[in-house]
Amino acid sequence: MCCRRQVCNFYTLCGHAYALPEEMIQCDNVHCKFSTRHPPSCTGPSCKKTCWQYRQPPQQYSPQIAELCPSCLRARSK
Repeated sequence: MCCRRQVCNFYTLCGHAYALPEEMIQCDNVHCKFSTRHPPSCTGPSCKKTCWQYRQPPQQYSPQIAELCPSCLRARSK
């Protein structure tokens, strides 16, 4: 089933967090209404009976990166 992914990098050396743009993760399943492989001809009541009609909640990740954030790195190099 297709879903969204939200990533927020946390930089441990400065304590800043940066959210990355949300991504759409494709499942490539023909029975998922949101998949790019879902046939355009599959519509109406028969589609609602055989295909997934909803997405899962967004996957959320917050990797801990043992570095300075990009802004702090830029400020440090000036």
